[in-house]
Amino acid sequence: MRAIAWLLRIFCYLFHTLISVALLALGVVGVVSDAQHMKVQMLPWQGTGLAHWLIGLGLVGLLSVLLAVTGRLRFLLPLWSVYV
Repeated sequence: MRAIAWLLRIFCYLFHTLISVALLALGVVGVVSDAQHMKVQMLPWQGTGLAHWLIGLGLVGLLSVLLAVTGRLRFLLPLWSVYV
């Protein structure tokens, strides 16, 4: 039973790391390309504001995964998961 819990925890870390890296990459591409017409349907922002928010969300996601892996502030990862 512990092996299944360990595997699920590792899967959760990997999944949320990939989501955070994708958000960060989209934000960086939006800032570099100066995307004025950038829009993501699930987020309320548009344009360059959206790009900055995507970078911020990516960093928050990576920080929550990093803190959960190290054992500090482990409660942030479930909060991030609920948001995502």
